[in-house]
Amino acid sequence: MSSSSVNPDSSARKLGLRAVALSHLAVTRSIQQSLEDGEMSVGQMLPAERVLSMKYGVSRSVIRQSLQELEELGLIRQAPNCRPVIVRLGPKAPVVEKTADQIAVWISPDMEDFGAVKMLEGIRRVLGLEQLQLIIGCPSSKDTVEVRSAVNQFVQSLLDNPHLGGTILWAISDPALTPAYQRLSDAGVPVVYIDREPPESISADMVATNHRRAARNAVRHLIELGHRSIAMVANDDPASSVRDRIAGYREAMAEAGLPAGPEKIFEVSSVSQTRLRMDSESAVHRLFALQTPPTAIFTVNDTVAIYLQESIERTGRQVPRDVSLVGFDWMLRWLPSGGELTSVAQPFDEIGELAARCLLERIASTAPPIHRHTLLEAPVIVRRSTGTPMNSSLGTIPASSENR
Repeated sequence: MSSSSVNPDSSARKLGLRAVALSHLAVTRSIQQSLEDGEMSVGQMLPAERVLSMKYGVSRSVIRQSLQELEELGLIRQAPNCRPVIVRLGPKAPVVEKTADQIAVWISPDMEDFGAVKMLEGIRRVLGLEQLQLIIGCPSSKDTVEVRSAVNQFVQSLLDNPHLGGTILWAISDPALTPAYQRLSDAGVPVVYIDREPPESISADMVATNHRRAARNAVRHLIELGHRSIAMVANDDPASSVRDRIAGYREAMAEAGLPAGPEKIFEVSSVSQTRLRMDSESAVHRLFALQTPPTAIFTVNDTVAIYLQESIERTGRQVPRDVSLVGFDWMLRWLPSGGELTSVAQPFDEIGELAARCLLERIASTAPPIHRHTLLEAPVIVRRSTGTPMNSSLGTIPASSENR
């Protein structure tokens, strides 16, 4: 179980504990008042029983009675062999018990992103059958400060929501946001991560594409066509999905005994379309200035591939005559033709469905969680952007209908 680092003595001082003999009711009221006054925060742990016993001058059995009462009030959550975690700062309202009938979803891209739309469709299909309400959050811009503020506000709204059953997170890979995700974990909120792994300090369920294997298969497709000089263009997103795609590229190249050093991997910015266009122009010029220019390029996603193709064609070269191009996501599947870009088809709607089912199972379970990571296959959809390299001795492999 993940936990924040709290000094027992400093925590005790914050609660204003006194070395006097008190009944468990008095201890309960004292701690309760300290929480209502905001002297500690949601997600923080109470001091150890030994510290509370010493400061209050009572036995541990009295402390345990108080902790049990605080848990019944909904202020703390207890687990075996763990210090109690604060989950509320005020007492549970003495009204009819509220139903946890709301599920929150955080989407990292904007709501016009094809992958986000398809994932939400999958989530809605499952939650709609359970008549659960959906709360959706997403960043309004790519500005780092604004994104961090939006995530922190979203997390706090979840912690304050008595109707919340659990949440699905397409998390933003920013170390500064790990404490926010940790607060959800510490508060006992059921969470399923999608597309990318949770921060290393957090144990949680995850549903995603097997990015590494999919990338490896995409590069193998190029190798089987006869390409021997293959470059990769990644972006600056620190997400595990990006790291896995780079790893898959390197693994496929190593299997074939082909070079895949730093000079073969280029990076473009994902901050804005303007910056991406500029970086794509620069990457193309540097790629074709190499001593052995690439005959094929594997890209981290379809957006990068499309900008690269535009830049390539502005140099007078053509795709795939002069260079083959492979994307990742298959965002153009909504076109009747499926588009002309060879790409890895992420199963976005299936990811959404499985994440929602996993979350419902986690909410319903009373057993200690054994978190699992579910990785889905993603086939290579071969279109017109890949072909055999010029002067290749290999025969042409039909590229119009092959799905790997």
